[in-house]
Amino acid sequence: MVAGVVLTPITLLCVIGSGTLFTLPNVRGSPPLLCLAGAINLGSLWTVSLCARLIFGLGRAAGLFGPLALRIIAIGALGIVISGLFTGYYAERPVVGGVMALSYVLVARRFWALGKFRLAARSEGSGQNTPRDSC
Repeated sequence: MVAGVVLTPITLLCVIGSGTLFTLPNVRGSPPLLCLAGAINLGSLWTVSLCARLIFGLGRAAGLFGPLALRIIAIGALGIVISGLFTGYYAERPVVGGVMALSYVLVARRFWALGKFRLAARSEGSGQNTPRDSC
C-alpha cells in the first residue's frame, strides 16, 4: 500500500507528461511518433492501474504482474539487447555493454520463467473447482 501511495503522484506526472507529447509539433506531423507517444501514454496509464492495485490490495495472490505481462517485459528486455547490436552500442562500450546485455538476458530469462510458473499455477487452480465438476 505504501509503495502505491508513493508511486501514484510520480506516475500521474508521467501520465501528464506523456499526454503533452501529442501537443508537440514534430509529433503531430509524424505517424510513427504518434504511435510511439501513444505507446508511452498507454504504458503510463497501465502503471497508474498497477499503483491502484497496490493501494487497494487487488491481485495479491497472483502477484502484481500476470503471466502475459511478465513475458512481454521479458521480450522487451531482449529487444533492448538486440537493438544494441544494430545501434553499435557494444562496439562503443564493450565492457559496459556486455555486462548490461548479460543482465538484460538474465532478467528476461527470470521473468519468462516466472510467467510460466504463474500460468501453470493459474491453470492448476482454475481446474479444481469448475462448475461442471461440482454438478
